[in-house]
Amino acid sequence: MRKTVPEENNMKRLSIITLLAAISLAAISPMVWAVKTVYLEHNTEEMFKKGEPNQVIISSRGEISLARQSRQLLGDQDELWVVNAMVKAEDDSLYVATSGKGYIYRLKPPRHEPEIIYGNGEDDQEHVFSLALDREGRLLAGTGGQAGLLLRFDKEDRVKTLFQDSDETIKYIWSIVVGPAGRIYLGTGPTGKVLTLDADGGNMEVLYQAKEKNILAEARDADGIIYAGGDENGLVYRIDPGTKKATIAYDTGHSEISGLVFDEEGNLYVATADPSTARPGAKLILSDGDTSRAETDQDKEDEDADDNQEPQDSDEDSKASGDSAIKLIPAATAKTDKDSTGGPDFISQVTNLAPAEANNVYKIARDGYVTTLFHEKVIILAMAYIGNGQLLLGTGNEGKLIMLDVDTQEAAVLHTFKPSAQVSALCLCEDGGIYAGGANPGAVIVIDPDYSRQGIYFSEMIDAKQISHWGKLQIEADIPQAATLQVATRSGNTSDPEKGGWQQWSSPTDAAETIAISSPPGRFLQYRLDFASSDGRSSPVVKAVELAHMIPNLPPQVKKVTAQRTDSDKPDNEQIDPSKNIMIKWETEEPNSDKLIYELFVRQVDRKQWIRIAKELEKQQFKWNTLTVSDGRYEIKVTASDKPDNPAGQELAASRISSVVVVDNTPPQISRMSYDLDGNTLRFHAQIEDDASVIGAVGYVLDSGENWQMALPNDGIFDSRQEQVEFEQEINEPGEHLLAVRFEDDLGNRTYRSLTFVVPDKEK
Repeated sequence: MRKTVPEENNMKRLSIITLLAAISLAAISPMVWAVKTVYLEHNTEEMFKKGEPNQVIISSRGEISLARQSRQLLGDQDELWVVNAMVKAEDDSLYVATSGKGYIYRLKPPRHEPEIIYGNGEDDQEHVFSLALDREGRLLAGTGGQAGLLLRFDKEDRVKTLFQDSDETIKYIWSIVVGPAGRIYLGTGPTGKVLTLDADGGNMEVLYQAKEKNILAEARDADGIIYAGGDENGLVYRIDPGTKKATIAYDTGHSEISGLVFDEEGNLYVATADPSTARPGAKLILSDGDTSRAETDQDKEDEDADDNQEPQDSDEDSKASGDSAIKLIPAATAKTDKDSTGGPDFISQVTNLAPAEANNVYKIARDGYVTTLFHEKVIILAMAYIGNGQLLLGTGNEGKLIMLDVDTQEAAVLHTFKPSAQVSALCLCEDGGIYAGGANPGAVIVIDPDYSRQGIYFSEMIDAKQISHWGKLQIEADIPQAATLQVATRSGNTSDPEKGGWQQWSSPTDAAETIAISSPPGRFLQYRLDFASSDGRSSPVVKAVELAHMIPNLPPQVKKVTAQRTDSDKPDNEQIDPSKNIMIKWETEEPNSDKLIYELFVRQVDRKQWIRIAKELEKQQFKWNTLTVSDGRYEIKVTASDKPDNPAGQELAASRISSVVVVDNTPPQISRMSYDLDGNTLRFHAQIEDDASVIGAVGYVLDSGENWQMALPNDGIFDSRQEQVEFEQEINEPGEHLLAVRFEDDLGNRTYRSLTFVVPDKEK
């Protein structure tokens, strides 16, 4: 069945709602098939993510569509560990800053062949962390590691050092922002300073001194206010360059700010990146694993001098320890005995960036109101604003590039970066293309605005638990005129098709037609969706896939039967002692999910005939009044039937027999009892017998007292149905006395005996 939307949308709305055709049971198989049809629907992101996308993306709305075309521009260089930053020049050249040998690559269109413009010099730094263009379009670069340098390249790629800290306390330049007048703002580390310089690198001033190690991200609003975020306290600082007054715009509650960007309306977006260990390209770790450094006297003096600039609502103390002389290595590098200029052990690094907790993207409106737009357990390593309320997030550890809609707060995986484990840098093109830089290993790809011409989605292996007959598919999808969607299926009886035994894929069927699953019966089924676009501008959008199957009617299983006395239960009838009731409970399993009814039977051990005590029970328990049977040892049988959900003659049943249950409602018998009195000492003798139960206890009390004394049998333990008991009791008061004796079996049945005797008065 096909539905169309209005012509102006130029789309045909597909809603294939296929009713399951009546299936002739005899024609399918000699098996008895269950009447109930089992339906399975995939319609959420979580469900679709269990499958395998290839050149398709799965949105947070649970929709599948074609991914955008992509191609690799840079990669396979041994010296390339991490892409830290990228910037597009006026001539469309792409500049790429990396860690490894600290190369800066230039990729010039149309071929984008990589040229190294920095990193081959003897004094060149091993890490280039930040890039920007100055007001004349010249490339600015910030380095780190041995020294934090601000470099400028002219049109002939000649490099000039605009800034180097004379005290050598600034070792990293993490971010560069250029104002309209050419003023340069630097986010630095490990002393947490925001610096400002004029367009030629002169007149350097400390604009702000934060109480954290590194200022990793900066952004400038339309009024010239600088916003900055660091790597310890998760604070977003608002700094006025004119007054040097700093306030806290927002406390994210995270440990690291990884991105700050503005939209066209002046809203600020903040990304966090709390990792379990340091991330590549943003933090460095000391070779002993410590991310801090020793505090110097100069640091203390700088802090005291800048105290008047600290935000009033921040009372965090600066923390630092370690050894400033220890050689630094990049966070993407494994701790090995290799020379620090060598490449990292990529295999060991991919698992090192697991997020310690969920990270967020916040929107800070111009009025200061804060909204959480994104909250996922991923590390957000890079962020860019595309326009029209769309954010790009580069994440790890699965190398996913995520598109986030600001208004709907819906996220979709735009691209999965392979083989890089992290998307560490982003740069936008005017034509809607996206440059993405990766880490572990380092690489650069370009993602075009057009869709891939083809894409495939493989579903998970759908397990029916038993060999099943597969019915028809229902698909809800939007298919533009320039796109097609086809479906194929295959079935098998192993969870992994690679193990063999699976049928071949069925011929692809146009999704605009009725989709009958032609794959033969099997326990497992997999469907495949083939996406295609003839113009690259439109894509099918699959919103839901539903399929149905019928499995053979299988018998239920009674897994367990238990029986216990209900001593603590209130009696249903006040005339019945609750200890005479036995609660019978059972556990079942129904492979067809049919409704079950139950029957209960009892019989004495060594007898063949079962006696039914209950039928058509729906609950899995029954209280049995044992006063309706004689004492003895019994077995209980529970029978479960799927009769309610199957035609007459096709129902199936299964039974289970309990362990032996003792019914004993008769107290012990006293076959012999005697006593003798020797002065004031009473000696008592008794022999007790019980037909069904072990003797449990014997107690006595003198003269109707409240405290019963317990007596042990002659052999020291109650462990049989016959016991002999003897005990002595001294009576100090002469005269007549009453002795009461209680005999009890281990099921609580009791009988009492009493006797009177006279203790003579020795003084008479």
